[in-house]
Amino acid sequence: MKRFKKILYIRQANEKVGSNLARVRSLADNNQAELCLATVVPDIRGGFGLPPDGPTGTTLQTQVIADARTELSSLLQDWPGESMPQQRVLVGNDYIQIIRPVLRNG
Repeated sequence: MKRFKKILYIRQANEKVGSNLARVRSLADNNQAELCLATVVPDIRGGFGLPPDGPTGTTLQTQVIADARTELSSLLQDWPGESMPQQRVLVGNDYIQIIRPVLRNG
C-alpha cells in the first residue's frame, strides 16, 4: 500500500535527529516514497547591523548555507541502502519555505 509518493522532512536547527530520522526513513521505505531532507536557514540581508569593515551579508549567507549542507550531509553518512534522499537548504521564512516545495511538488 503506497500512501505517500514523496516525503519532505524538515530538520530544525536545535533538533536531535536520531529516532526522527529512523522513523521518516522507515515511512519512506514502507511506502516506496522519495525522501527529501531539508533545513531552513534565515535570509541574511546585506548591510543591516553589519560592521563597516566586516563580512558582507552575501558572504555570511554563503557560509550559513554551506554549514547547513555539511550538517545535512553528516546526517546521511551512515545511510544504508542505495537510494540516498535529496538534500535541500531552504533560505528565508520557515513557514513559507516549507510550504513552497509542498505546493510545487505535491
